[in-house]
Amino acid sequence: MFRLVEHALRFHKWSRKDQSAKCDALFTGNPEDFVIGALFEIPRSEKGPLDRAEGLGFGYDEKRVTVTDALEPVNKSV
Repeated sequence: MFRLVEHALRFHKWSRKDQSAKCDALFTGNPEDFVIGALFEIPRSEKGPLDRAEGLGFGYDEKRVTVTDALEPVNKSV
């Protein structure tokens, strides 16, 4: 499990196709916000079909982020 800081989980993308809300890790810029999740590795050959299925460029964007181990304690100074 991994932690993505300065992001919050939001269901803010509406699908006209199946009338459902899609989930996103939305950047907030707030260091108190974080999302916990898993990372998966896929073969390079599957990236194109996945991008098309998910609608890359239409509510989904590709970006590089830094994640930390969710089991490690977060150091906060007061």
